[in-house]
Amino acid sequence: MDRRKVLIAGVAALAVARLSGALAQTPGKVPVVGYLSAASRNEAFTRALRQGLADLGYVEGRTIVIEERYAVGEPSRFHELIDDLLSHNVAVFITGGAIVTQTVLKRTTRVPIVVIAIADPSQLAGAIASLARPGGTVTGFASVSHDLHVKQLELLREIVPGLSLVAVLARPTASTAGQVGRANLERDRANLERAARTLGITIRRVDLTTAERVGPLLQAARDDGARALLVERDFVIESMRDDVVRAARAARLPAAYEQRAFVEAGGLLSYGTSFTDLYRRAATYVDKILKGSKPGDLPIEQPTKFELVINLKAAQVLGIVIPQSVLLRADQVIE
Repeated sequence: MDRRKVLIAGVAALAVARLSGALAQTPGKVPVVGYLSAASRNEAFTRALRQGLADLGYVEGRTIVIEERYAVGEPSRFHELIDDLLSHNVAVFITGGAIVTQTVLKRTTRVPIVVIAIADPSQLAGAIASLARPGGTVTGFASVSHDLHVKQLELLREIVPGLSLVAVLARPTASTAGQVGRANLERDRANLERAARTLGITIRRVDLTTAERVGPLLQAARDDGARALLVERDFVIESMRDDVVRAARAARLPAAYEQRAFVEAGGLLSYGTSFTDLYRRAATYVDKILKGSKPGDLPIEQPTKFELVINLKAAQVLGIVIPQSVLLRADQVIE
């Protein structure tokens, strides 16, 4: 092939590439993923999702678009945010938790949903036929939080010598989905009470209503004799993450959380499901659905990774020493 033909071929190839790129960026041609969370933005979660999609070859803005919406602990905003996402012609919803998922299903049963971190898949009874074969428009990942607070309590007991009274920060009306969700919560609370009695520890629940109240509530718990704090997973509490961490530190209460984001914000320790792992894995389900798989054929997957994260700076501020036996079990130590 002479130079002129090579040049023409190169120009033609460049034109095709530019045309393909233009088509990929044409509105309506690029699949839109709508991510809806009941809490506030968690950079680690969205970063893990984006990394998972990038690993599969997606280029944000060119071959995929991610629209994020956050209710920041206000369920009354769900409908507005869902309608906004639907106006962007989302191809797949990613939802954080059962309540958000239930609300999306009330607005549309057409768009596939990948739900992340439902404490118990039975919370979506009616939308999911079985874990192995959901059967409808919903699939995703469970977070299985059963007995995590028991393990957190055991960790606090190792860290705080002579621990006898632990406050549990909770919501008076927990943000759980329906009767099943409430039943699971009550079961987990009962398990914690039994474990505490075995360890010789008294549990005292502290009900949180607004962010303005968290400081006085935790200080009152400290004044009443509490020497450590457990924080229940709840999207309203998650939206108050910084306030909760500051209040625990001010009340000098070593606190255990389920999500590492609290530790990254200055909390003492977290033990629970690796949510970043779930968000990274969610990208594979988004990819399969965009390529034609039906969500009802994709099994609800269980968590495979749990992590213990400890913040040594927080320990120093609280004036406590983390035993080496605990540090050796940590997946990450923040110094």
